Amino acid sequence: MDDSESEEEAKDEIDSDDESNNDTKITSLVVKNKDNKKKKFDTEKLSALLQESEPLKISPKKLTPAEALRQKMSLQLNSARFRNMKDNLYKSYETTLIKITFGEVECFSVYHEGYKSQVTKWPINPLDLIIKWLNTKPAELVVADFGCGEAKLCQSVPQKKVFSLDLQSACEGVIVCDMAHTPLKTASVDIAVFCLSLMGTNIKDYVCEANRVLKQEGTLKIAEVESRFTGDINTFTKVLEKYGFKCIAKDTSHTFFFIFEFKKTWVPKKSLSLPDISLKPCVYKKR
Repeated sequence: MDDSESEEEAKDEIDSDDESNNDTKITSLVVKNKDNKKKKFDTEKLSALLQESEPLKISPKKLTPAEALRQKMSLQLNSARFRNMKDNLYKSYETTLIKITFGEVECFSVYHEGYKSQVTKWPINPLDLIIKWLNTKPAELVVADFGCGEAKLCQSVPQKKVFSLDLQSACEGVIVCDMAHTPLKTASVDIAVFCLSLMGTNIKDYVCEANRVLKQEGTLKIAEVESRFTGDINTFTKVLEKYGFKCIAKDTSHTFFFIFEFKKTWVPKKSLSLPDISLKPCVYKKR
């Protein structure tokens, strides 16, 4: 059979109005053209058939009762592990226990999954507000994200240089370090961010490190859970004044958290005895 006869047969088959569905027609058209290199696709007919065909619908896999039970138990176990890690982090001194808690990538993953689960229940995530604020700032500013987690901030702002710092790396680009002793140069950062990351009982060490890496007149942005503050929040801002930070703005309008903006005004002397910065542990209720 020559090429002309083959083409006529292919054309007849495409033009035929038989009872086959659109998917079959499309397959036939493609296969026949693939077998005959000299044949040209009838693009108009192919386009029409594709438009007529229904999109493929993939239904989610239905779990068996046993699989559903295992999934529920796994979620409950991870939730319990998250609460336990959270309690340890807030009540530990320095970073020894924190390093043990985050010593395994699995533990770090469980912690951040639990964190994300909690934050999604809030009307708004404080990190989103800080990202929105940073999007109004010049791109040449240098930002340090202390306790960055999955580095969402770095991926969402226009600033070209963002240092994502955490005790374990959840993604590429995170600098693994103790937040009280970062590898950043002194007076090299314009904006330092602590978003729900002032953990442990040595918060003063983190604030001192922020003062060290910030430039003069640099900005310190802090977002923390509302229940961690005891009494008047001005007590917190006054304590930070002794660490060289002046509060220039605070947002207490949200249900679950407060956001503070400080400006670095001076550098405390190392010999100066600084007061402790005390915040209550953030306790998550069992669900």
